[in-house]
Amino acid sequence: MESLLTGVGGFFHRAWNKTQIQLSTNIACQEALLLDALEENGHKTDSRIYAVLFPAQNASIFSKRLAAVRKACQGHCEMVFVDAPLVIEVPDPTNNSLSQFDSAAVANHTPETDPALIPRAWWRSKEIEDGENGTRKIYEGFDESMQFIRRVIDDQGPFDACFGFSQGAALAGIISSILEHPSLHTAFSVPPLTAQKPFKAAILVSGFQLHHPPVWHSNSDGTHTKLNTRSLHVIGKTDVIVGEDRSQSLVDVFTNPRVERHDGGHFVPPENWRDFFALYMQSLDQADESLVLSPGQVGNTIDGGAKF
Repeated sequence: MESLLTGVGGFFHRAWNKTQIQLSTNIACQEALLLDALEENGHKTDSRIYAVLFPAQNASIFSKRLAAVRKACQGHCEMVFVDAPLVIEVPDPTNNSLSQFDSAAVANHTPETDPALIPRAWWRSKEIEDGENGTRKIYEGFDESMQFIRRVIDDQGPFDACFGFSQGAALAGIISSILEHPSLHTAFSVPPLTAQKPFKAAILVSGFQLHHPPVWHSNSDGTHTKLNTRSLHVIGKTDVIVGEDRSQSLVDVFTNPRVERHDGGHFVPPENWRDFFALYMQSLDQADESLVLSPGQVGNTIDGGAKF
C-alpha cells in the first residue's frame, strides 16, 4: 500500500482500477495509457497511493479548495487532511488577510463562527536581536512541526508523495530534503525511520525555499545537494505574495523539476486543472511522466481536441 502526504494536511489514497475510471473519455484514454505503461514495467495497477497534504491555512479550507481535485480522483484517490499544529492570527507571515487566501471556499464563515477555519501555520518567522551581528531570523514552532509530521508518518504512513501550497509547499520541500537525508533533523533520525522512504514526488503550489540551512544537505564546497525527488512546481503568473523569483528558489532545489504556470495569483488552480493533478498523481510509478499533458493540453483533451 502506498501513500501521499500533503502540505495543509491531507492524504491521497488512490486505487488503480480500470473499471473505476470516471473522467471524460479522452482523459480516461490518458489514464489507460499510464496503466498500460505501468503494467508493461511490472507495476501492480491495483496498488494504492497515499499522499500527505500540507496547506497554508488549515485542513478545512484546503479540503474545500481541492474539492474539484478530490472529485476527479474519486474511486482512485482518498484524501485525508491534517491541520498544522500552530494557530496564528493571520494565515501567512506576509500579514495578508483571509480574503487573499481561498476566501471563496469559506465565503460565509469566519474563524469566530466556525472553529475549523482558524488559520494555522507550520512555523512563524521572526526577527530577533543578535548582539553585534544586528538581527537574525528564527522560525518559531519549526521543530514542533517536524516532530508533529514525524508522528503523522509513524501513525499513518508510509507516504509516497506530498502536496503543499504556499508555506505548506515550502514545508513539503523541506520534508522531501529530510527524507533523502534524515540526519538533517533529529525528529527523523532518532529513532531512525523504517518504512518511510524518500517521496516519489512532491507537488508544490506557490512554493518557496525556506532559507534555514539545517534542512538542506550541503556538499563539501558549501553548495546545497540537489534533491532527487521528482517535483511538480505550479506557479501563478500574477502571484504577488510568492513571486516567480521566490518560487524559482524552490525549483532550483530539485534535480529534475517540472514547472507549470497558470494565469492567476496565489491559489491552487481551479477546476480546469483537476484532471491534470489527478493524472499526475496516477503517474507516480511511471519513470517517464511525458504521458501527462500540461494543464492546457488536458483541457483540450476534455473538449475532445487532443489526439492520442
